[in-house]
Amino acid sequence: MNGVSPERNESGIQDPFEAATIKQKWNNNVESATLHGMQHVFSSPTTLRRIVWALFLMVGIGYFSFQCTVLVKKYFSYPVSTKATLEHESSPEFPAVTICNFNMVRQSVVDANNFEDVLR
Repeated sequence: MNGVSPERNESGIQDPFEAATIKQKWNNNVESATLHGMQHVFSSPTTLRRIVWALFLMVGIGYFSFQCTVLVKKYFSYPVSTKATLEHESSPEFPAVTICNFNMVRQSVVDANNFEDVLR
């Protein structure tokens, strides 16, 4: 059974207005695409530049795909590597430590006097 595409009329010839609209939408999509190099593939002035940009784009996509498959294979192989080193130091250096007592009631005052006297 022969289907009719929405871009074509009954005679099979594409409407020029629809073709221009589709081409304009395609050009807008290509120009605003974030895939670097795609706009050069479709909007370069010469055919040689289009081919070169298409090759660059395909090589880049191929390398990206290769790297993704390598990383996914490595991830699903669940590699585990642990490195532990033990070092003994004969005399470790300790920094100077100062302990500040922010307690308003000194323990020596509490011990020397009655607790009630300290509270007053």
